Amino acid sequence: MYYTSNSLSEQEWEKAETSPERVFETGQDGISVIEHVPYGNYILEETAAPAGYKTEEKIWKVVINADGSSEVFDEKGAPVRSEGGYYIIPNEKTRTVIEKTTQGGRLLSGAGLGLYDKAGTEVASWISSSDEPKVIEGLTEGETYTLKEISPPPGYQKAEDISFTVMKGKDTRVTMKDSAFPVPTGVLGAYGMMTLISMVISCLLLVFLRRENI
Repeated sequence: MYYTSNSLSEQEWEKAETSPERVFETGQDGISVIEHVPYGNYILEETAAPAGYKTEEKIWKVVINADGSSEVFDEKGAPVRSEGGYYIIPNEKTRTVIEKTTQGGRLLSGAGLGLYDKAGTEVASWISSSDEPKVIEGLTEGETYTLKEISPPPGYQKAEDISFTVMKGKDTRVTMKDSAFPVPTGVLGAYGMMTLISMVISCLLLVFLRRENI
């Protein structure tokens, strides 16, 4: 929490000091009590969120009145809700959006995927969908995870592993692309061979019928 010389009526608040007036963290119950703060105006910001939660990049305006009472406002000047004598500042869980696509960017269904932490422990596993990407909540900011393709969809090659770091204060997006197996050139595939045989049989049958009509 930083001291500021700005008044509440001013739209933009700026830190009057480079060092914070107070540094504190919440307890296991999510509560922190700050006492004996000199009266004045302060900027409150979050520098690190609890594991699995998103660090808020916004600031709050704290007013300590001469009588010892306090008021807290958001960036737009709206009062922050209080309950039981505590101001309520919520944190959202982190969101990691994982897309499994073709090389052209189309969502691809049927891929078996797994997500692992830096110790190699599986965090999640799922089958990709062509309807929507996979969203995983609660990964830890700043931690590195590895996305692995366990089984590719039929007709596609297995993609290489992707390691990524969960971003601070914002959603993390990861895209893993699959390449289709190349179509052989100069050699007939199974479908082409069946088509050729069918054409040959049709031609022979046509010749036979013509001879019968002579």
